[in-house]
Amino acid sequence: MNSHWLMLLLTLSTTAVADELTQLSDEYRDADPLQSAPRGPRRLHGLLGGAIVNYDKIIGEQERRNGLLPLVILSYAGTAYWAVGGGGVWLASSDDRRLRFGVAMRFRRGWNADTDPELDGLHDRKRTVDAGLSAMWRMSAFNIGAGAYTDVSGNSDGKSATLRISKPIRVSLRWSVTPSLGAEWWSSQLVDYYYGVSSTETSPQRNAYDGVSTTTWRIGLGTGYWFEGGWQLLGGISYSNFGSGISDSPIVNRNDSRVAYVGAWWLF
Repeated sequence: MNSHWLMLLLTLSTTAVADELTQLSDEYRDADPLQSAPRGPRRLHGLLGGAIVNYDKIIGEQERRNGLLPLVILSYAGTAYWAVGGGGVWLASSDDRRLRFGVAMRFRRGWNADTDPELDGLHDRKRTVDAGLSAMWRMSAFNIGAGAYTDVSGNSDGKSATLRISKPIRVSLRWSVTPSLGAEWWSSQLVDYYYGVSSTETSPQRNAYDGVSTTTWRIGLGTGYWFEGGWQLLGGISYSNFGSGISDSPIVNRNDSRVAYVGAWWLF
C-alpha cells in the first residue's frame, strides 16, 4: 500500500476548513489505498477509525479549536466510493486504472449565526450539496487530481473547481509521507453565500459585502505508519491561504488557516 486516504467527517464550524479537509482527503484518495485490500469474493472494503483535529476558526471570533472526528471510507469493487463528506463513481479508466474519470458529489457544511456573538444578525447558512465531474491520474512521479462542481441543492447556486498534486513517498515498508499542493476556485455566488453580508445583515461594526470569485491555495504534509492487523497511525499538517474574495469579507477574521491532525484507522 503506497499511501493512505483520509476522509474526515466534516462537522467543523467553518466551511472553509471543512473544504480544506475535503481537498486533503481527495489527495489521499488519488493514491488509491484500498488497492491493497484483501481480494476475493467480498467486493466491499473500507477504512474505519478516528482522528483529533486542531484548526483555526475563521468566521466570527478568532480562535483555535479541537475536534474529535470519526474516519469512514467505503469502496465497492474499486469503482464506487463513499464517505460522510461525499462520494462518487468512476465511469471510465485506462487499462492500468491509473487514469480515471467519473462523477462525484460533495457536501459543504453550513453554519449557524447563534453559535458566535460576532455573527449576531446574520442569517444561517445551510449545508449545500455539490455534484460534478472528477478525474485522477496516478503517475510514477506524482498524483494529480481535479474536479469541477456545481451546487444542486439550490442554496448557493455556486460553482467550484479543484486541482491538486501529491507525491506519496515510501520511507520504509511500513512508513510513508505525502507532500501536497492544491488550489480551489470558488465562483462569486458560492463566496457570497458563505461569506457575503446582505443589506439586512449589516451593523455598525459590519459593512455589506458582495462575494467575488476567488482561489484558495493549500500546501500540506501527511504521514502514516502501518502496524500488524491492518491498523495505521496517521497524522499531518496543512496551511491554506484564502483569496481576497474570502479574506476581504467582514465576517472572516483571518486570511489563512492552519490544520493539524493525528489519528488511527483499520483496513477491512
